[in-house]
Amino acid sequence: MTIEQEDILYEFLEERLEPFTVSDVVEEIYKVDPTGNFRLADEVHTFIEKRRLAFPLPNRYYQTRRGYFEGARFVIRPSRLEIQNGILIPGHRCLPFENPMLFPHEFQFVWKGEPIPKITTEGSPEEFYPYYSLYGEEYAPQYIARDNPDNESAFSANPYEEPGEVSITTLDLRALYRETGLVPGNGLVVQVSDWKAGVFTILDVWRESALSEAAAEWARLLEQGFFTAFETIGPGTSTEEQLVFAFWFGGPRLLDIPAMDVETFMYSYTEKIDTVSYGMETRFWYAGKEIPDGHPWAEDGSPPDKTELEEMLYTYGLPVSEYVIQSYVRDALYQQDNALPALLGRIVPAPITLSLEDELFLSQYLMEVYEEFSRTYSI
Repeated sequence: MTIEQEDILYEFLEERLEPFTVSDVVEEIYKVDPTGNFRLADEVHTFIEKRRLAFPLPNRYYQTRRGYFEGARFVIRPSRLEIQNGILIPGHRCLPFENPMLFPHEFQFVWKGEPIPKITTEGSPEEFYPYYSLYGEEYAPQYIARDNPDNESAFSANPYEEPGEVSITTLDLRALYRETGLVPGNGLVVQVSDWKAGVFTILDVWRESALSEAAAEWARLLEQGFFTAFETIGPGTSTEEQLVFAFWFGGPRLLDIPAMDVETFMYSYTEKIDTVSYGMETRFWYAGKEIPDGHPWAEDGSPPDKTELEEMLYTYGLPVSEYVIQSYVRDALYQQDNALPALLGRIVPAPITLSLEDELFLSQYLMEVYEEFSRTYSI
């Protein structure tokens, strides 16, 4: 895909609420670029699957993150320090319900139909890191640095020493805390109003214990979701992605209250999931275990984002790209040789033998490419 086509795909995923197919994406791309690419459907499919941009459904349908998370309700429990200062640090509090294209300081919170004012809070980086740790402890400084230009300058001034003080964007909740009488241990019931724009509505105060029986059932489902995610996507590309798929595999019950806030679940409740080292980064994993090599989700040394055809050939020990295959077709056109068996033999040399199904798949691809190229090819 071209960069423009990728942009259209991402825009489609940000806008779409209903389940979709690859054909729906291709149709949207063709509206902007009618010339397209005759292998576009395969490329879109590979892009979505390899980068896990949407949740898989039966019958080759997908669900977008927006379609799954928009409208969800979850709990944020302000810390004692936040209540004392009349603020809320968005930080990682909206994981996994947020649009990953936005930073926490870009989120908009609403209460009683009115936007909640944002203010600036100063402090040392170490004071703020715990509010960003679910993104991965190693990334907390980056999120704080990206909050504003002054922070970026402060962090880049000396790469070997953290700044003594930074400022972050926080929510001014003095009126809400005062009116609701919220105390430490209480939570805020928050709803995802507009996933794409990062708009969250505070609905009510949640005064039930974080460890109530109903919240414990919610936590059990999330643990099961994590276990399925570990076996399906492994360490994933980030802790954020692991959380997203844990909520997907845990099911829609996780998208409503009674619920446990994710911080309490990860850092106080579960004894089955822990934060572990993963190279230079961190991931969530089974408590007491290291992330192993050699699982189906582990890197197999093959090129990333392979198409379906490239995947098939790779299983036969042929790490050939579609670009190389197309060059064989161009050569056949130059030689004025349209004999399919000879072309197949050059791409898949003896003694490699494809299964009948795979040979038909490759043959169909070659005939499509030959027909497409022959329309405009001239010697």
